[in-house]
This record gives sequence, structure tokens and C-alpha cells, in this order.
Amino acid sequence: DDDDDDDEDEDDDDDDDDDDDEDEDDDDDDDDDIDGEEEEEEAEIVPVGLIEYGERERALEEQPFDYDAHTRWVEAIRAQHGRHAHPLRAAREHMAQLFPLAPPLWREWIKDEKYAMRHRSDPATATVSSGAKKVDPLSPNQLLALYERATGDYLDADLWL
Repeated sequence: DDDDDDDEDEDDDDDDDDDDDEDEDDDDDDDDDIDGEEEEEEAEIVPVGLIEYGERERALEEQPFDYDAHTRWVEAIRAQHGRHAHPLRAAREHMAQLFPLAPPLWREWIKDEKYAMRHRSDPATATVSSGAKKVDPLSPNQLLALYERATGDYLDADLWL
């Protein structure tokens, strides 16, 4: 009987270890959420070649109501022209007229607009390196209106913060 009790104790210890592993996994998930936000802010713009840029533009022309085609087009413009180029804002505005944008798209858009506000350039440099015209930075009221549009599409706590 004593041997059976010892075996049960060992089994209980193994179960406790499994629970600890699950708790550690849960903790890792929490860290991922926190780190995910930081990674999003530090995400680099991935270059898009001219051929891929043209392919994404053609795909959008062929499928003008394809959400993913719009998303890929916005990514291509951002990669090709930068985060504060006029074509990027125009593409986002067009997409927002057709679809409710997912929270990550709104957050990226708002982040780029805030970047443009912080990095106002002198009028002599009115274009980005690709030759596209830079956007005029939004006023604080226009940025607030963009936040309101974003929260109108989706209830997302990150957009409210």
C-alpha cells in the first residue's frame, strides 16, 4: 500500500509540473502581446521591387473590390514611396471608402500621420526620395477625426488608447 501512495504522490508531482508549464506558456502569451505592440512600432518597411509594385497595381485594377489587393497595394506604396507620401494617403482614403479597415491598418495609418506631423519638412523638400509628393501633415483636429473614423469601423481598445 505504501508503494501505491508513493506512486500517486509522484503522479501528483508530475501533474503539478504540467500545470507550471501551462502557467509559463500563459505568461509567454502575455509577453507576446506586450512585445507585439513594440514590434509593430519598430517594424521596418519592407522594400518592394518595381515589378512587384506593378503587379500589385494591376491586381488592384483587375479586382477593385478585393480587400487583400487593396492591402497589398497600400503596403507596396508605403514601401516604394515612404510613410508620408501623398499616394499612400490617397490609397488609404480610397480603401477606407470601400471597406471598414481592420484595426492594424488604422493603427499604421495613424502612426504614419503622426510621424508626418512630427517630421514637418521645409518647403524646399516637398517630395520623397521616390519623387512622390509629400503629404501636408494633418492638423490636430484632422488627426482626431482620423481616430474617430477608426473607432467607427471597429471597437478596438488600442485605438482608444
